[in-house]
Amino acid sequence: MRFLAKRYILITFSAAAIVACFCAMALVWVLEAKTISRLEAAFVKADLGWVEIAADGRQVVLSGQAETAAQRFQALALARKIVAIHNLSDQIVLSETGAKTPVALTLQIFKTSKFIRAMGNVPSGPAQETLLAGLRDMAAGQMELKHFFTAAQRRPSEKWLTAQQLGLEALTQIHRGEVTIAEDRVVVKALVKTEERRQEVLTNLEQLSPNGLLYEVAVVAPNAAPEGYRFRAVKSDGALRVLACRVDSQMHLKALASALQAFDVTYGLPCLMNFADRPTGFDETIFLALDELRPIRTATIHLADNRLQLFLPNPLDADNIAAVVEKIKQRLPEGYKVEASRNQPGMAGGLLAAEFLFELEADGNLILQGPLDDQRAQKAVTALAQARFGFDKVTFSGSLDPALGNDWTLQILSLIDAMLPLQRAQMRLTRHDLTVSGMSHRKDAQAALALSVHQILPNTVRADLQISYEPPPKAEPDLLPAVLCISQINGLLQSEKINFDPGSDRVNLAGQNLLDKIADILRQCGEIPLEIAGHTDSQGREEMNLQLSQTRAQAVLMELQRRRILTGSFVAQGYGETKPIAANDSAEGRDINRRIEFYLRENEPVPLAQGDPETPPNEARTNADAGQ
Repeated sequence: MRFLAKRYILITFSAAAIVACFCAMALVWVLEAKTISRLEAAFVKADLGWVEIAADGRQVVLSGQAETAAQRFQALALARKIVAIHNLSDQIVLSETGAKTPVALTLQIFKTSKFIRAMGNVPSGPAQETLLAGLRDMAAGQMELKHFFTAAQRRPSEKWLTAQQLGLEALTQIHRGEVTIAEDRVVVKALVKTEERRQEVLTNLEQLSPNGLLYEVAVVAPNAAPEGYRFRAVKSDGALRVLACRVDSQMHLKALASALQAFDVTYGLPCLMNFADRPTGFDETIFLALDELRPIRTATIHLADNRLQLFLPNPLDADNIAAVVEKIKQRLPEGYKVEASRNQPGMAGGLLAAEFLFELEADGNLILQGPLDDQRAQKAVTALAQARFGFDKVTFSGSLDPALGNDWTLQILSLIDAMLPLQRAQMRLTRHDLTVSGMSHRKDAQAALALSVHQILPNTVRADLQISYEPPPKAEPDLLPAVLCISQINGLLQSEKINFDPGSDRVNLAGQNLLDKIADILRQCGEIPLEIAGHTDSQGREEMNLQLSQTRAQAVLMELQRRRILTGSFVAQGYGETKPIAANDSAEGRDINRRIEFYLRENEPVPLAQGDPETPPNEARTNADAGQ
């Protein structure tokens, strides 16, 4: 009997080991399948369907034949967003045609107080070893260093070695920012906390010798006049939506998002980066308020620095207000205070009256909150706000109230347009009142707004406008001549292209990166009479091609607006298939004809900058592929 008992125990443990082994294998298979599925979807969306994917446990192997080194680099960069770099094996090869094409040397280095990330197409051998040695010395064991290089099959030129050395020297002068290195230029972008520090860093960077390279420096102090930390959220029928928040790092954002999952947060977090020091106890106060408000179905939470405000409009919650406030007071971090009310401005008898709130922040973000009559009105308001202030700059939250009618929507749409001359503003609209406070760089902003309000609102609505004037930041003394602007854009487009997702007007990832560089040039150009022209090949119906070319040209214009480029003198025009520059009877010709063009409009005055000729230049034109 004792022998049988031991035998049964042995069989039981063996069976358990086999089951555990199969479970582990099944888990690995599931993870592999999920990773491959995500990668395949990402590659198809980016028009990189030629990439072949295989997985072996946590290791992911990419293979296939890329037509160009740029395609190979794009595939690897996209994969890095899904798979950790140390789990990625690159077996992509270049086609013979692509291998023969000389590839530009490029390097991007990102630096924060916690890490250094370097990626690009750099020469192998001593030049790369020198680069890595410089980065390791800079990290000095205090920062995490990761690099992702593709080895360029060419010898480094003297210009590249000079640019690499200049880029490393510039990187030592900044604590947070980005350095982009090419064979003919070095671009440095740095973020600092104060205006004094901005001047110090700028002086240090400008003292470096570019040795004949194009050397661009931008140092930004977004919090020279900090707005402070804040968190604003609305709880409706138990679901929580965050309307605005400030974080001090990507790590802080991820931690905040993870913690808020416990409170049924809907949508993403519209958080902005703030490089000022976060107040002690700020996040603790957010979670404390949300925890105590769990029994409350409807509420608004607003935390600004150390002041917590709670609004509970539901009359059924009236008896709970005092109890909630008392519990929060007992647990608040030192230095914080809390206020609670059943009534917000615009509320009568505990019921929310028709009220719409607009808030334009100094960094260009627009927050809209309030009721509209139907979903079409919500879409129209959101679309107009995004068109005027940028797709990623607008946050909207609101309810539906069919009793409001179409006039209410038209008033809100018109007021969004009327806000354009303002740099920052807070606006509140009800059926009886409009209150506006804000700042503009235009001296006539209050008068212009008053005229617009008079035309938009009925005489029964009282308006209180308080717009202050501040002189605009000092403009750069020397703008680039218009022809030189076009020439520099053309130089970029000789090695890179603006591409769209197939059959759509959405600029793909590589095109977005190129538009960042084009925007950097246009910021130095002032207002020039620029036309953005879209063209297609002859495949498909003519009217559809015309419409696609127009929407793509308009998409490029709006992408530049999103990058805060002044586009008042720009126009977007689609020409469809009417202006081919190559035959459409071959794939190569059609590829050439699908393009975006930038050129100076004829018969339009060109602002003269230092170095401009006295007479307007001939039309300067540059082409960019618009891949269909």
